[in-house]
Amino acid sequence: MHRTLSPAARSGPYRLQAHYCSRGPMGYGMGKLEIVDHDGEGGLTFEERPFVVMQDRAFVELGSYPAPKR
Repeated sequence: MHRTLSPAARSGPYRLQAHYCSRGPMGYGMGKLEIVDHDGEGGLTFEERPFVVMQDRAFVELGSYPAPKR
């Protein structure tokens, strides 16, 4: 049996953030959040959210997913 949730029945929006503990010897930290979303019917969407951190023990806000409709 195959079930697909309607977009309205899916959870979210999710608040996304990165917690970076230590920048290391270079003085900054870099990373990327990758979002992979499966629509339940074989379709995939990909989204990348890169970030740079200049402070130890920092939280970086990376928005929400799915993003609010404008």
